Amino acid sequence: YEPRTNRACRKMYKCFQMKKKIIGILSAIFQAVDTLLCKLHVRRPTIVVFMDGGICSQMLMYLQGQYYAEQGLDVRYDTRWYEVCGKDQFGNHPRIFEFTEMWPTLPFKDIKGWRLWIFRHFFKVGQLMNEVLPNPETITHSMYLYGYWDLPNEAYNRLWNACFDIRMASVPAGGGLRTN
Repeated sequence: YEPRTNRACRKMYKCFQMKKKIIGILSAIFQAVDTLLCKLHVRRPTIVVFMDGGICSQMLMYLQGQYYAEQGLDVRYDTRWYEVCGKDQFGNHPRIFEFTEMWPTLPFKDIKGWRLWIFRHFFKVGQLMNEVLPNPETITHSMYLYGYWDLPNEAYNRLWNACFDIRMASVPAGGGLRTN
């Protein structure tokens, strides 16, 4: 957004900037209150993991959440992308949320409604590709993790083996992968 000479455009730009400032102030307030509640042990930090993409992306994002769950943090998953968009990056092929169908015994808590709205707007932590997840020991307030984060290698291997038992022993006649 760059201001233009047109009065309507300048006014719209100012409204956009004001909205950004208000969201920034509200985010700081929400995070400060959440930090205080966590320090007083009234609540544990909640980590919400944004999920999108195909089954491989779903598996990676599930492991990201489990990285925090094993440290005792409350983990929720945002699957709204599949309801709102649910297409590949070119908009051609549908992506279906099938993680809970493939691994129904794994613990999975999603988040919906007003709680999701608050997290998406006031607790969002985005990143560039290949950044390592924030250290669970340094987390002082709840977060909404958006993007593809790297797990530390030792955590990735440990969590992968603990969560997913994928065997190639039985491949259906038409191809594909069957889990046992």
